[in-house]
Amino acid sequence: MIRAALALMLMGGAASAAPVPAPVSIEGPPGTVCEVTLAHWYVLRVPPSPGGGLSVPFRFDAISETVSILSKEGVEMAVEGLLCGPEADLQTSGQRLDFRGLARMAQAGGHRATCRVGGPEPDCGRQ
Repeated sequence: MIRAALALMLMGGAASAAPVPAPVSIEGPPGTVCEVTLAHWYVLRVPPSPGGGLSVPFRFDAISETVSILSKEGVEMAVEGLLCGPEADLQTSGQRLDFRGLARMAQAGGHRATCRVGGPEPDCGRQ
């Protein structure tokens, strides 16, 4: 079965589409930052914008459900985690967010998905 799937992928029949933008906004108290874990080892820190919110430029492949971010070189980097919270104590007080669900929501509705952090539970939905 694995060989058949691999052969199908190599022949160009893999179930995949071009990733499309699926932007996500993160809102929280002053000092909120996010860390996006990419490709097992790289962490991208997303600082707040001048207005206080954060914008995470996710891309989403609806067929494979892959969430990615484009590198400076234009390479799709797979997202494996999203942690948002207070910059001073992100690793212990940050909230892990369902990045795949947020990207799916943004792509499906054609709108930016928004997530508010800082409370007991994140509040995520469409803008």
